[in-house]
Amino acid sequence: MDIFVLVRGGVDTGESITVTDGKVNLENVMFITNPFDEFAIEAGLQLKEKFGGNVTAISVGDKHAEQALRNAIAMGVDHGIMIKRSDYFWLGAMGIARHLADVLSERKFDLILAGNISTDMQRGGVTAYLSAMLGIPFVPSITGLSVDDGVAFVEREEDWGKSSYKVTLPALLSCDKGLNQPRLPSFRGVMKAKRAKLEVIEPSELHSGEAEVVRVEKYARSRQRQIFDDFEPFFEALKKGGVL
Repeated sequence: MDIFVLVRGGVDTGESITVTDGKVNLENVMFITNPFDEFAIEAGLQLKEKFGGNVTAISVGDKHAEQALRNAIAMGVDHGIMIKRSDYFWLGAMGIARHLADVLSERKFDLILAGNISTDMQRGGVTAYLSAMLGIPFVPSITGLSVDDGVAFVEREEDWGKSSYKVTLPALLSCDKGLNQPRLPSFRGVMKAKRAKLEVIEPSELHSGEAEVVRVEKYARSRQRQIFDDFEPFFEALKKGGVL
């Protein structure tokens, strides 16, 4: 099987992001491999161990993307592709998906795997956009996966229970917690990752071009507090505000 895994270097959830003069300051911010992506990496590696083939990690970004790609290689992934964008963090889900679609549409693949969401942005929009751009089936938030004769059998945890789906490959699946237990990188894998030569693609090489993030502004949220002495004026205020 030829499998691609989408990975990204995300901001550690304990970090604080600052915006100065229309630009994001990420200099002293700790980045980690998005934890949900590791479920996708592990799923790809298990399928490779069963069916053979290759697992390739792909990411949009710069040094943080490189870090995530090398971590994937340390876990056992065969190759890494970096679409180089220094402003990837604010490029938007559709912009990232366009870049990924430009590259993946020209590659042969049986399956694309990704993390369910990124723990820092918590959007989960890239996979939905990407599947539409590539014209392939998409199932989000899977917690079970097996493949047989060109068909993926997947499970999802719903509010009411468990749902099962049968998806013809090629397809895109996003992986949720509970799918597997990601392996730790081996010492040999870490050494291989340090020496690995990544395939680097510049935005100018893509059909989607070099869209530029001009300015970023921090959202200013205003909060107002009102204290009520009784329930009746409280409910009237909710009605007036369109809540009820």
